Amino acid sequence: LDVLERPPGLLVANDFKSKRVNRILDRAKRRPAGPLLATCADARRYPNLVWKNCHGINKVRFDRVMCDVPCSGDGTVRKARGLLDNWTPRSGLRHHGDQL
Repeated sequence: LDVLERPPGLLVANDFKSKRVNRILDRAKRRPAGPLLATCADARRYPNLVWKNCHGINKVRFDRVMCDVPCSGDGTVRKARGLLDNWTPRSGLRHHGDQL
């Protein structure tokens, strides 16, 4: 995209950890791509976002959602030597409730 051609819409980036939100902001400053709202919240209880215009207050509706959710750790176990020795089915199921 040309620098002057920015995609329409608003990108909302959320992370539970403020350190990762700061990383998102640092990257966005280096390569701006359009409107960005970075938040730090537990996505399981994400607050309603609203916008105000001449017609009143409206709830923000998302047309797409991309999630990076807690996982079973399979990929980490494959990449990090020694973790497999401590892995158990219970640890693999630790985030099952969050994933649903």
